[in-house]
Amino acid sequence: RLADCPDFATFMQKLAQPWSRNQIMAWRHFLPQTAFLEVGGRVAVDQLIAFEALDDGLAKVAEHIGAPLTAQHVNRSNRGDYRRYYSDTNAALGERLYGEDSALTGEQLDDGGRLAA
Repeated sequence: RLADCPDFATFMQKLAQPWSRNQIMAWRHFLPQTAFLEVGGRVAVDQLIAFEALDDGLAKVAEHIGAPLTAQHVNRSNRGDYRRYYSDTNAALGERLYGEDSALTGEQLDDGGRLAA
């Protein structure tokens, strides 16, 4: 149960346990992005846009299709850089579980170096 995880570190400890990991990874929310983007082992979309570059990416798509597109950021949090939540062990686990996503997007958790907590 995720309700038993009061923080991200506890969640990652749970994710490191094979039985818990199998339970968690069965939930759609935790599936790798490749599960949604690939059909028959091939990317089934024309363009991937990183969330961090969403405004620029949407501007390019809007230009391409000839229609205005805008994104509105709702439910904004103020947690800071996500990398500070990952220890080296947790980063390695994340890469093991989502390595195909990293290969697809060219992005890595360690992009720019992990930040100190």
